[in-house]
Amino acid sequence: MTAPSEDAPAPEPQDDGLPALDPAVIEDEELLALAVDAVTLADPVARVRSAEIAMYQAWLQAAVEDAGTWRLYLEVESRQTEKNADVALVIARWAFAEGRRHPLPPTPPEGGAS
Repeated sequence: MTAPSEDAPAPEPQDDGLPALDPAVIEDEELLALAVDAVTLADPVARVRSAEIAMYQAWLQAAVEDAGTWRLYLEVESRQTEKNADVALVIARWAFAEGRRHPLPPTPPEGGAS
């Protein structure tokens, strides 16, 4: 996945504050990355996990005495992050395609006749 450019417009948010997925977003690598990032940042579990990772990384950095070893760890971590970002885009595209293939039935309007 490529890093979103500074001038890429973010996908429009929906009523729940999360970005809408439409074919234009799904086809645009930068817009899809922004949408996936927005969903991830809005997720409370992901925020807790990120804080935990940062804490453990600080402990690990304090324990590592060799700067070269720390740089190697950062390189491995960077590659894992890139792989996870790529996988997130693949899953988003797959889920979007599945939603189009198997749409949910329409929800009846509220307050209508029962």
